[in-house]
Amino acid sequence: MPLTFPNQCRSYDRTRNRVRFWAHDAVLEITFFVGADIFCQTNSWTQPNEAAVLDAFDRNRERFCAVAERIYTRHGREAYTLTAADCKGIAGT
Repeated sequence: MPLTFPNQCRSYDRTRNRVRFWAHDAVLEITFFVGADIFCQTNSWTQPNEAAVLDAFDRNRERFCAVAERIYTRHGREAYTLTAADCKGIAGT
């Protein structure tokens, strides 16, 4: 069964300045993170802005999900952080 993204929810973690989103591998829930610094690098933001970061994530959700599928190792870990290298070429990042 492939990794699925049935939950369209995402959240901004102010403590760690990152976006959190989820996927499922059968009954396992897998958490993915995208650091706000990835968005700041290409948007010339000096400080992460929650609304702008979430908007940039939403506009590119399908691409982030594709990256998540690519780096996910079945039954590997419960959480993954997408790096700038993983997300290279995604508009808005």
